[in-house]
Amino acid sequence: MEHRNDIYSAVFNTDNTIFDKMRTVKLNGKKVELFDNIEDLPITRFHKYNKYLLVDVGVGADLGSVDNHIERAMRFMKTNQNDALKELECLRQCMYLINSEVSPKHYAFAALVKSIDGVEQTDLSENGIKQILEALGSITVKETDTILESVKKKIDDELTLYFPSLFEDANIKEFYDDMKHRAMCILDQIIEQKDNRNEIERITERLILYTKPKIFWGKESVEIAYDKDFENLCLWLSQHLNTNPKNFTVLQYYNAFVFLKEQNKKANQTKRK
Repeated sequence: MEHRNDIYSAVFNTDNTIFDKMRTVKLNGKKVELFDNIEDLPITRFHKYNKYLLVDVGVGADLGSVDNHIERAMRFMKTNQNDALKELECLRQCMYLINSEVSPKHYAFAALVKSIDGVEQTDLSENGIKQILEALGSITVKETDTILESVKKKIDDELTLYFPSLFEDANIKEFYDDMKHRAMCILDQIIEQKDNRNEIERITERLILYTKPKIFWGKESVEIAYDKDFENLCLWLSQHLNTNPKNFTVLQYYNAFVFLKEQNKKANQTKRK
């Protein structure tokens, strides 16, 4: 029983000094309350939000995404035709979403909507997400992108601050280092008149092909894998906590995961002694 109390203490007794109240914005004359911190954001909403962002990054639903898929497919054709075919399939899906007027980014935004004019938004099914967007009316892409990027940055910063072992990504640092190096090469070419075209092209190709194309169709879909991983982790947590982790906030969920992971590590070290 004492061990169980230690677990609950680790999960629920957290320092919430960095958190602000939920964000409230005006959209089409409506008062919209958004989850924008990991202390309040339910883990099930975070899962939905992340999955839609996953689709937005991998497939997209705008002309910029179309151009990106074409550029990547052309470059992959030189090195890996299988990846080129995957990229073209992503392009096909992107065109389908554009034709269907479905925006994964808008869906991600809707998943974070707590209330509209005081009315709680609790239905996170696909129909429920559509109804939230319909209730918001004709919001512009610019409005959604500006708010979503701000909220995303806040959530990402909090996750990195609280759980650096889970959310700090060395690959992202490498990506930004490449971007900085490319910018310096371009400046050198302009200011010092150096011929850096080959180096700029090399880094540009590296940046464009930084991520491999993912599969968003069939049984190998990353969406299916993402859902399965979430369900499996919920099962693992529930076995140790004797409660439903789907009722947790993001902070409680990852706090529980990190705590139990450390407990298992200590237990394994003790067994080996």
